[in-house]
Amino acid sequence: MEFRPRNYTAERESHALPRLRADAHPLSATPSPPLPQADVVERVNCDFFDPLRGNDNEAMVEPPDPDNLRDVVDNHPTKEWTSFRRLLMQRFPVTKMVSMSSMPDLLMRSAKSHEKSSTSTHLEELDDPQKFADEGVKVITWQEYVSRLQELKDEINRSWLAEDRVTSLKLSIKAAKLLMDTSVSEFYPTLFVLVTDIMDMLGELVWQRIKRKAEFTEDGALLCNLAENFKASDICSDAKETCNNWFSKIGVVQELLPRIYLELAILPCWRYLLDQPEDSLQRLVMMTRGLGDPVASAYCRLYMAHCAQKLVSHDIGILVNVFAYAYFNV
Repeated sequence: MEFRPRNYTAERESHALPRLRADAHPLSATPSPPLPQADVVERVNCDFFDPLRGNDNEAMVEPPDPDNLRDVVDNHPTKEWTSFRRLLMQRFPVTKMVSMSSMPDLLMRSAKSHEKSSTSTHLEELDDPQKFADEGVKVITWQEYVSRLQELKDEINRSWLAEDRVTSLKLSIKAAKLLMDTSVSEFYPTLFVLVTDIMDMLGELVWQRIKRKAEFTEDGALLCNLAENFKASDICSDAKETCNNWFSKIGVVQELLPRIYLELAILPCWRYLLDQPEDSLQRLVMMTRGLGDPVASAYCRLYMAHCAQKLVSHDIGILVNVFAYAYFNV
């Protein structure tokens, strides 16, 4: 056996890129002439806010007011979440019919499951016994499913305005339990969007109630005006008691997944009790390791990342842990 002789120097020169000597070093102080730039036309999506891009007219605008800058930064995660939810429903469209292994009581009022006569049922049993064994499967239209969840959201809001907050909490728990069923995988993204909308509404209602208790007395007299960066020591004992009561009620929920969703919904309320609410978020990250269903676990971590951004000084390292545990536990 004879090896083919090779000229490595010639091969390296043949594969090398052409080089030209520059007039000036790129890191020198002498500015180099600007390169010609072409006009690039982009398709801009107005629904998504990109802080790295802006209009050409922004160069002539005066610097923003520092007081309004906080509102823009705080509103940015909300715009991202809204765009993500819209994209999620568009990317995973729902078929006209949804088959469910068990119809929750929450949907029985408006969900019109298709009834069958005893004769047709008996014929199906003789024709296909295996299919008849799955007779518990009910079929409803996805419009009816969405309509019922919208009615549920309105019912929670009406109960809250009527000061029946126990009913509002019970209905919210039932809504969170819907995310435990991942049998209809093609409908789960839409279900996730609808249920998290209810969770966000509940969290805002609880936040405003505790804030009012911290700022006003039962008679309506003003106690104080909470600053944007208030401390737990600024909160009165009555407001702290109400906040502890909400976390205690959610803590007795038996199912793990609904308990995590409900506590994430009122996660910002930890600011009324702790100066470092990120510690409670780390505890919730560890709790998600008990979720056995990979689909439910992944979507729960998405909602956790969304709720973590509501904290005033959220640490991005916690968000890394959220998905790191998901990666290593798969």
